[in-house]
Amino acid sequence: MAKEKRVLITGGAGFVGSNMIRYLLKKYSHYQIVNFDKLTESGALNRLRAERNNPNYIFVNGDISSERDVQYVFEEYKPDYIIHFASQSYIDRNINQPGIFIQTNVIGTQNLLSNARTTEVGKMVQVSTSKVYGSARFGIGKVDEETPMKPCDPYSASKAAADLFTQAAFRAHNLDVNIVRPTNVYGPYQFPEKLVPTVIANILNGTEIPVFGDGQNLRDWVYIDDYCNAIDLVLHDGIPGESYNLSSESELKNIDLIRMIMKLMKTGETRLAFLKDRLGDESYPSINSQKIRNELGWAPRIDIEEGLKKTIAWYRSHADWMEEIYSGDYQKDNTELQES
Repeated sequence: MAKEKRVLITGGAGFVGSNMIRYLLKKYSHYQIVNFDKLTESGALNRLRAERNNPNYIFVNGDISSERDVQYVFEEYKPDYIIHFASQSYIDRNINQPGIFIQTNVIGTQNLLSNARTTEVGKMVQVSTSKVYGSARFGIGKVDEETPMKPCDPYSASKAAADLFTQAAFRAHNLDVNIVRPTNVYGPYQFPEKLVPTVIANILNGTEIPVFGDGQNLRDWVYIDDYCNAIDLVLHDGIPGESYNLSSESELKNIDLIRMIMKLMKTGETRLAFLKDRLGDESYPSINSQKIRNELGWAPRIDIEEGLKKTIAWYRSHADWMEEIYSGDYQKDNTELQES
C-alpha cells in the first residue's frame, strides 16, 4: 500500500490551483490535500464544491505573506510536498501597485521556503511564469532555462525575485526545490477577465469581443490538464534545484486565437471591438520546453483546437457558475468557509 502523503497547495482556490487539487485527488487516493488560500478576488471556493466533503481535502484560510499564518499551517499539517501557486498577477494592478507584488510574491515565497527548510519538507515546487524572461520587443528570441531573466514589469520582477530566493534555498540549504515557468494556461473554471474565457463568455452573451491593440501579440497556450500533468511530473521526478519551462511551442497571435474560438462557436467577425492596448500586454519570447520533455517525458496531449473545444463545451454547460462570478455570488462560498 502506498504511503500516505500530505500536499500543501498555496492558492488552491484559484484557477490553476483548484484544477491541480482535483487532479491530485483523482490520481492519488492516498494523498491528503491542504488548500491554503487567502481568498482574494481571484480565489473562488465554488471551484471546489464537489471536493468539499472529500475526506482527503482540507481548506485553510491564510496569507502566505503572514509569517504567523504560514508557520501555523506547517505546524498543524506538516506537509510532505508543497506546490506554490499563490501569487498576485493582475496586469493592470502591477503597474500602479508594485508593493503588493513584493509582499505576496517575494516575501510570501520566502516564508514558505523558510518553513519548508525547518520542517524538512520533501519537495517544494515554485510555480513561476515564462514572463520572467522579458519581452520580445527587446530583441529576446527563443529562450530556455539558461536564459538570463530580464523582467519588464513589477509582476514578472517579483516572480523573478521569488525564483532567485528559491534557487538560493537549494544552494545554501540543499532544500529540494524545482521551478516551473509556464506560458499561458486555459481551461475550465478560469475567470472571464482572461482572454479565452472572455471571448467565449462574450459570444455566449451576445456582446462584442474586445481585441487589445491590433491583436498581433503572440502567445503560447497550454491546456489545464497538460499543465497539471507537468506539475505532477516535476513534483515527483524533478531533479533537485532544476527549473523547467512549460510550453506547447505552438504560438498564436491573439487575433488568430480569437478567430479560432469564433469559428468553433460559429459566430461572425463583426463582433470584434478593437481597443487601446493595455500596459504590459505584449508579445513574449518563444519558450523552449525541451528540457521537461527530455528529462521527464512530458508533452502536451491536447492541441489548441481540442483544448478550445473542451473549454467552450465546459462554459456552455456551466452558465450558472459564470453567473455567480459576474454577480459576485461566488463570494458566499468564500465567506461561509472563512467563518466556519
